[in-house]
Amino acid sequence: MELRTYYAYNETRESILGLEVLALECSGWNIAEILARQTLKPGEGLWLKSFHDLPTTGRYNPFDLICLDEGGRVNEVVESLSTPISGSLIERAASALVLPLKRICSSEVQIGDQVLFGAAEEIEWLLEQRRARRNRGVVHVCNSVQKTAP
Repeated sequence: MELRTYYAYNETRESILGLEVLALECSGWNIAEILARQTLKPGEGLWLKSFHDLPTTGRYNPFDLICLDEGGRVNEVVESLSTPISGSLIERAASALVLPLKRICSSEVQIGDQVLFGAAEEIEWLLEQRRARRNRGVVHVCNSVQKTAP
C-alpha cells in the first residue's frame, strides 16, 4: 500500500492546516495503535480516509480532530482529544483529519469550513491563483484612484 502525503488547506479561512498530511485508509491500519504512538509535529497530520469511528478503548497522545463529510466540509471539531469519544459525535464523518494539539484553535477551523487535500504543487498553484486575483483587484482599485497635486 502506497503512502502519500498531502497539503491540507482550509479554503474557507484561506489557511494551511498541514504541510505533511499522511493519507491512510482506515480499513487497512490499526488506528488505535497509530493514535497511541503518534506524536504529531507542527505541520504534520493524518488524513483518515473511509473513516467511520475511533477505537472505543485505549488512550492516545493528545491531538485535535476535524471530521469531514463526503465533500470535505467540516461537520465536527474536537480539540485536545486523548481518550475515546462517543461515536455519535463522529458518525456523520466520511473522513477525519488528525492534527497536532491546539491546531484547531490556532487556525480557527469552524463547522462548515471547506477543507481541500492536494499535492504541494496543486495547493501552491491554487494559492498563487488567489493571490493573482486579489492583486488584479488591488491594481484595478489603485488605477482608479487619481493623485492630486498638493
